[in-house]
Amino acid sequence: MRRTSTRPDRTDGGFSLVELLVAMGIFTLVLGIFMSGVLVMYRDVNRSQAVATTSDALRKTFTTMDRQVRYAEGVNHAGLVNGSYYVEFRTPSGGGNPAQCYQWRYAVSAGTLSYRTWTATATAGTTWTPVAAGLRTDLTESPFTMLKAVSTGTSGDVSYTKQRLAVAIAGARGGGSEQMTTTFVASNSSIDAPGNKDVNVPGVSDSPVCTPGTTRS
Repeated sequence: MRRTSTRPDRTDGGFSLVELLVAMGIFTLVLGIFMSGVLVMYRDVNRSQAVATTSDALRKTFTTMDRQVRYAEGVNHAGLVNGSYYVEFRTPSGGGNPAQCYQWRYAVSAGTLSYRTWTATATAGTTWTPVAAGLRTDLTESPFTMLKAVSTGTSGDVSYTKQRLAVAIAGARGGGSEQMTTTFVASNSSIDAPGNKDVNVPGVSDSPVCTPGTTRS
């Protein structure tokens, strides 16, 4: 009769402490590489989403401005009051509707853009409509520029007999750093439009639309 051995099987001896530590080190390294990749993808997704959000907000801004400015009969010079940039313009009366004032405000510290509107014979409206957020907070010059109408000024085939409003807006640096720049033409304006005078020329009077001196706040 063959005697059965009671010795333990040497092939089932498990792992030594050194082998276990090496395996844990390799696993930690692989996990670190994997997590780094996940973080990079997460940042890229967030950046792409921020750019897309800013782009949508800027497109909405320019679409809204285009609908408003194209009918304007007068555009003001932009100005800075209490850390915010302002610009106003007015559409003429017609069809039984009174002339309408529009005011846009870029709050620099908050990086937000909004507008409000009121009838030209009323006091300034109090309700702001937010349009865009997450914009640059380091502006040192106005995002709005009123370009004057001139009687005979031309450049090539382009006539400047209408007032224009140039707008340049960008997302905050880093995330949604999308930027859009365009110029809107106030089709009902002329050289005699209110607000068209150069306010920096001594002795030249200006008649701003929508009394910005009392509404920029």
